[in-house]
Amino acid sequence: MAELLGQSLSSRNEEIQNEDHHTYEGGHQNSVWTDDKDDGNEEGELRCYVSFRDRTEREQAQMQIAAPFIFRKFMKYSKITYQWGDEESWNRDWKVNCKCNTAKRERTIDIVYITSQIPILLDNQAPRQLDSVQLVQMGLIGSTAKNPVTTFSIRLLRLHHLLWKLCCVQISPFCLAIDEYLDARNPIITSADGVRVNQASKLHSISSAVNVFCKMLRLEAELKKKALKLTSLQQLAANCPCCFGPRVEGKREAKPDFIVCMDGNFQHRRHKAASATWREI
Repeated sequence: MAELLGQSLSSRNEEIQNEDHHTYEGGHQNSVWTDDKDDGNEEGELRCYVSFRDRTEREQAQMQIAAPFIFRKFMKYSKITYQWGDEESWNRDWKVNCKCNTAKRERTIDIVYITSQIPILLDNQAPRQLDSVQLVQMGLIGSTAKNPVTTFSIRLLRLHHLLWKLCCVQISPFCLAIDEYLDARNPIITSADGVRVNQASKLHSISSAVNVFCKMLRLEAELKKKALKLTSLQQLAANCPCCFGPRVEGKREAKPDFIVCMDGNFQHRRHKAASATWREI
Protein backbone atom coordinates (compact mmCIF):
# COMPACT_ATOMS: atom_id res chain seq x y z
CA MET A 1 0.00 0.00 0.00
CA ALA A 2 2.79 2.42 0.92
CA GLU A 3 4.64 1.65 -2.34
CA LEU A 4 1.49 2.22 -4.41
CA LEU A 5 0.84 5.51 -2.61
CA GLY A 6 4.42 6.62 -3.18
CA GLN A 7 4.22 5.73 -6.90
CA SER A 8 0.92 7.61 -7.21
CA LEU A 9 2.32 10.72 -5.55
CA SER A 10 5.47 10.55 -7.67
CA SER A 11 3.43 10.39 -10.88
CA ARG A 12 1.39 13.38 -9.75
CA ASN A 13 4.56 15.30 -8.96
CA GLU A 14 5.89 14.62 -12.47
CA GLU A 15 2.52 15.65 -13.90
CA ILE A 16 2.82 19.11 -12.37
CA GLN A 17 6.48 19.48 -13.27
CA ASN A 18 5.88 18.55 -16.92
CA GLU A 19 3.11 21.12 -17.46
CA ASP A 20 3.79 24.12 -19.63
CA HIS A 21 4.54 27.14 -17.49
CA HIS A 22 5.79 30.71 -17.80
CA THR A 23 9.49 31.42 -17.62
CA TYR A 24 10.68 33.71 -14.86
CA GLU A 25 13.11 36.47 -15.67
CA GLY A 26 13.99 38.92 -12.96
CA GLY A 27 12.28 36.72 -10.42
CA HIS A 28 8.65 37.81 -10.80
CA GLN A 29 5.80 36.77 -13.03
CA ASN A 30 4.14 39.88 -14.40
CA SER A 31 0.75 38.25 -15.04
CA VAL A 32 0.27 37.65 -11.33
CA TRP A 33 1.45 40.94 -9.90
CA THR A 34 0.33 43.62 -12.34
CA ASP A 35 -3.13 44.83 -13.27
CA ASP A 36 -4.68 43.12 -16.25
CA LYS A 37 -4.71 45.64 -19.08
CA ASP A 38 -7.80 46.01 -21.22
CA ASP A 39 -8.83 48.36 -23.98
CA GLY A 40 -11.62 49.98 -21.96
CA ASN A 41 -14.57 48.07 -23.41
CA GLU A 42 -16.73 45.14 -22.41
CA GLU A 43 -14.81 42.71 -24.60
CA GLY A 44 -11.53 43.60 -22.90
CA GLU A 45 -13.06 43.29 -19.43
CA LEU A 46 -14.56 39.92 -20.32
CA ARG A 47 -11.20 38.73 -21.67
CA CYS A 48 -9.48 39.75 -18.42
CA TYR A 49 -12.15 38.00 -16.33
CA VAL A 50 -11.89 34.76 -18.32
CA SER A 51 -8.09 34.88 -18.13
CA PHE A 52 -8.16 35.39 -14.36
CA ARG A 53 -10.76 32.64 -13.89
CA ASP A 54 -8.81 30.15 -16.00
CA ARG A 55 -5.57 30.94 -14.17
CA THR A 56 -7.28 30.55 -10.79
CA GLU A 57 -8.83 27.20 -11.77
CA ARG A 58 -5.46 25.97 -13.06
CA GLU A 59 -3.75 27.01 -9.81
CA GLN A 60 -6.42 25.25 -7.74
CA ALA A 61 -6.05 22.05 -9.77
CA GLN A 62 -2.27 22.12 -9.35
CA MET A 63 -2.61 22.70 -5.61
CA GLN A 64 -5.04 19.78 -5.32
CA ILE A 65 -2.39 17.49 -6.82
CA ALA A 66 0.47 18.98 -4.79
CA ALA A 67 -1.38 18.89 -1.44
CA PRO A 68 -0.22 15.36 -0.41
CA PHE A 69 3.43 16.30 -1.01
CA ILE A 70 3.08 19.53 0.97
CA PHE A 71 1.26 17.72 3.78
CA ARG A 72 4.08 15.20 4.23
CA LYS A 73 6.62 17.95 4.87
CA PHE A 74 4.11 20.04 6.82
CA MET A 75 3.53 17.30 9.40
CA LYS A 76 7.22 16.43 9.66
CA TYR A 77 8.50 19.95 10.29
CA SER A 78 5.49 20.99 12.34
CA LYS A 79 6.62 18.42 14.89
CA ILE A 80 10.30 19.39 14.68
CA THR A 81 9.63 23.13 15.10
CA TYR A 82 6.78 22.74 17.64
CA GLN A 83 4.27 24.16 15.14
CA TRP A 84 6.82 26.77 14.12
CA GLY A 85 6.84 28.20 17.62
CA ASP A 86 10.42 27.31 18.55
CA GLU A 87 12.61 30.40 18.25
CA GLU A 88 15.69 28.47 17.14
CA SER A 89 14.20 26.13 14.56
CA TRP A 90 11.14 27.81 13.03
CA ASN A 91 13.14 29.99 10.61
CA ARG A 92 15.70 27.35 9.67
CA ASP A 93 16.06 26.06 6.12
CA TRP A 94 15.59 22.28 6.41
CA LYS A 95 15.94 21.52 2.70
CA VAL A 96 18.38 18.76 1.71
CA ASN A 97 20.56 19.32 -1.34
CA CYS A 98 19.64 17.08 -4.24
CA LYS A 99 22.44 14.98 -5.78
CA CYS A 100 20.75 14.53 -9.14
CA ASN A 101 22.16 15.93 -12.38
CA THR A 102 19.17 18.17 -13.09
CA ALA A 103 20.17 21.80 -13.61
CA LYS A 104 19.49 23.94 -10.55
CA ARG A 105 17.94 27.39 -10.90
CA GLU A 106 17.52 30.54 -8.86
CA ARG A 107 14.74 33.10 -8.79
CA THR A 108 13.50 35.91 -6.57
CA ILE A 109 10.45 35.52 -4.35
CA ASP A 110 8.80 37.84 -1.84
CA ILE A 111 8.39 36.63 1.74
CA VAL A 112 5.87 38.16 4.15
CA TYR A 113 6.59 37.58 7.84
CA ILE A 114 4.67 38.91 10.85
CA THR A 115 7.17 41.74 11.33
CA SER A 116 8.77 42.14 7.90
CA GLN A 117 8.47 41.56 4.17
CA ILE A 118 11.59 40.96 2.11
CA PRO A 119 12.55 39.67 -1.34
CA ILE A 120 15.03 36.78 -1.31
CA LEU A 121 16.83 34.69 -3.90
CA LEU A 122 15.38 31.18 -3.76
CA ASP A 123 18.08 28.63 -4.49
CA ASN A 124 16.37 25.54 -5.82
CA GLN A 125 18.43 22.75 -4.25
CA ALA A 126 16.05 19.99 -5.35
CA PRO A 127 14.90 20.69 -8.93
CA ARG A 128 12.70 17.59 -9.01
CA GLN A 129 10.77 18.79 -5.98
CA LEU A 130 8.00 21.37 -6.21
CA ASP A 131 8.85 24.85 -4.96
CA SER A 132 5.80 24.78 -2.70
CA VAL A 133 7.12 21.62 -1.02
CA GLN A 134 10.57 23.15 -0.54
CA LEU A 135 9.07 26.33 0.92
CA VAL A 136 7.29 24.39 3.68
CA GLN A 137 10.73 23.16 4.76
CA MET A 138 11.65 26.85 5.17
CA GLY A 139 8.56 27.62 7.29
CA LEU A 140 6.71 29.20 4.36
CA ILE A 141 3.60 28.53 2.29
CA GLY A 142 3.35 29.81 -1.27
CA SER A 143 0.33 31.32 -2.95
CA THR A 144 0.52 28.73 -5.75
CA ALA A 145 1.67 25.12 -5.97
CA LYS A 146 4.07 25.70 -8.83
CA ASN A 147 6.60 28.55 -9.01
CA PRO A 148 4.99 30.80 -6.36
CA VAL A 149 5.95 34.46 -6.61
CA THR A 150 5.03 35.39 -3.05
CA THR A 151 5.12 33.31 0.12
CA PHE A 152 3.86 33.79 3.65
CA SER A 153 5.31 32.70 6.95
CA ILE A 154 3.42 29.80 8.52
CA ARG A 155 3.60 31.78 11.74
CA LEU A 156 1.64 34.57 10.07
CA LEU A 157 -0.93 32.12 8.71
CA ARG A 158 -1.33 30.54 12.16
CA LEU A 159 -1.93 33.99 13.63
CA HIS A 160 -4.62 34.72 11.06
CA HIS A 161 -6.26 31.33 11.64
CA LEU A 162 -6.50 31.90 15.40
CA LEU A 163 -7.81 35.44 14.92
CA TRP A 164 -10.38 34.13 12.47
CA LYS A 165 -11.42 31.29 14.80
CA LEU A 166 -11.68 33.36 17.99
CA CYS A 167 -12.33 36.90 16.73
CA CYS A 168 -14.06 36.34 13.35
CA VAL A 169 -11.42 38.38 11.49
CA GLN A 170 -12.00 38.40 7.73
CA ILE A 171 -9.16 38.03 5.27
CA SER A 172 -9.57 41.44 3.59
CA PRO A 173 -9.20 43.64 6.72
CA PHE A 174 -6.42 41.35 7.97
CA CYS A 175 -4.56 41.85 4.70
CA LEU A 176 -5.01 45.63 4.94
CA ALA A 177 -3.82 45.65 8.56
CA ILE A 178 -0.70 43.60 7.82
CA ASP A 179 0.05 45.72 4.76
CA GLU A 180 -0.18 48.97 6.74
CA TYR A 181 1.74 47.50 9.69
CA LEU A 182 4.61 46.43 7.40
CA ASP A 183 4.83 49.83 5.71
CA ALA A 184 7.29 50.96 8.38
CA ARG A 185 10.90 50.33 7.27
CA ASN A 186 10.05 47.50 4.87
CA PRO A 187 10.68 47.43 1.11
CA ILE A 188 7.69 47.95 -1.15
CA ILE A 189 6.74 44.82 -3.09
CA THR A 190 6.82 45.55 -6.81
CA SER A 191 6.57 43.58 -10.03
CA ALA A 192 9.48 42.96 -12.37
CA ASP A 193 8.85 46.23 -14.23
CA GLY A 194 8.80 48.25 -11.00
CA VAL A 195 5.02 48.62 -10.66
CA ARG A 196 3.74 48.54 -7.09
CA VAL A 197 1.62 45.48 -6.38
CA ASN A 198 -2.06 46.37 -6.17
CA GLN A 199 -4.23 45.44 -3.21
CA ALA A 200 -6.32 42.96 -5.22
CA SER A 201 -3.22 40.93 -6.10
CA LYS A 202 -2.08 40.91 -2.46
CA LEU A 203 -5.52 39.77 -1.32
CA HIS A 204 -5.59 37.00 -3.94
CA SER A 205 -2.14 35.79 -2.87
CA ILE A 206 -2.79 35.69 0.87
CA SER A 207 -6.23 34.11 0.32
CA SER A 208 -4.62 31.30 -1.65
CA ALA A 209 -1.98 30.76 1.06
CA VAL A 210 -4.67 30.74 3.78
CA ASN A 211 -6.62 28.12 1.82
CA VAL A 212 -3.53 25.92 1.60
CA PHE A 213 -2.88 26.27 5.35
CA CYS A 214 -6.51 25.42 6.17
CA LYS A 215 -6.28 22.38 3.91
CA MET A 216 -3.23 21.22 5.85
CA LEU A 217 -5.22 21.55 9.09
CA ARG A 218 -8.12 19.57 7.61
CA LEU A 219 -5.80 16.80 6.44
CA GLU A 220 -4.23 16.73 9.90
CA ALA A 221 -7.67 16.41 11.54
CA GLU A 222 -8.63 13.58 9.17
CA LEU A 223 -5.37 11.81 9.94
CA LYS A 224 -6.09 12.03 13.68
CA LYS A 225 -9.57 10.56 13.19
CA LYS A 226 -8.16 7.63 11.24
CA ALA A 227 -5.43 7.04 13.81
CA LEU A 228 -7.87 7.15 16.75
CA LYS A 229 -10.47 5.05 14.87
CA LEU A 230 -13.35 7.08 16.28
CA THR A 231 -16.92 6.00 15.63
CA SER A 232 -19.49 8.42 14.23
CA LEU A 233 -20.95 8.90 17.71
CA GLN A 234 -17.53 9.60 19.21
CA GLN A 235 -16.79 12.15 16.49
CA LEU A 236 -20.11 13.86 17.24
CA ALA A 237 -19.39 13.81 20.96
CA ALA A 238 -16.04 15.52 20.37
CA ASN A 239 -17.89 18.53 18.94
CA CYS A 240 -20.40 18.81 21.80
CA PRO A 241 -19.87 20.83 24.99
CA CYS A 242 -18.47 18.77 27.84
CA CYS A 243 -20.85 20.17 30.45
CA PHE A 244 -23.97 22.33 30.56
CA GLY A 245 -23.38 23.45 34.14
CA PRO A 246 -24.55 22.18 37.53
CA ARG A 247 -28.11 21.13 38.24
CA VAL A 248 -30.33 23.91 39.55
CA GLU A 249 -31.74 23.29 43.04
CA GLY A 250 -35.52 23.34 43.35
CA LYS A 251 -36.18 22.54 39.71
CA ARG A 252 -39.42 20.73 39.05
CA GLU A 253 -39.22 17.27 37.51
CA ALA A 254 -41.32 18.33 34.53
CA LYS A 255 -38.79 21.00 33.56
CA PRO A 256 -35.83 20.02 31.34
CA ASP A 257 -32.29 20.12 32.72
CA PHE A 258 -31.16 22.32 29.84
CA ILE A 259 -32.43 23.67 26.53
CA VAL A 260 -30.32 23.58 23.37
CA CYS A 261 -31.43 26.13 20.76
CA MET A 262 -30.36 25.14 17.27
CA ASP A 263 -31.91 28.27 15.74
CA GLY A 264 -30.33 31.55 16.83
CA ASN A 265 -33.44 33.57 15.94
CA PHE A 266 -35.59 31.24 18.03
CA GLN A 267 -33.19 31.67 20.93
CA HIS A 268 -33.44 35.47 20.71
CA ARG A 269 -37.25 35.31 20.60
CA ARG A 270 -37.30 32.97 23.58
CA HIS A 271 -35.07 35.27 25.65
CA LYS A 272 -37.18 38.27 24.66
CA ALA A 273 -40.39 36.48 25.66
CA ALA A 274 -38.88 35.45 29.00
CA SER A 275 -37.62 38.95 29.87
CA ALA A 276 -39.60 41.44 31.94
CA THR A 277 -41.74 44.04 30.19
CA TRP A 278 -40.43 47.50 31.00
CA ARG A 279 -42.47 50.62 30.51
CA GLU A 280 -40.98 53.28 28.25
CA ILE A 281 -39.89 56.46 30.06
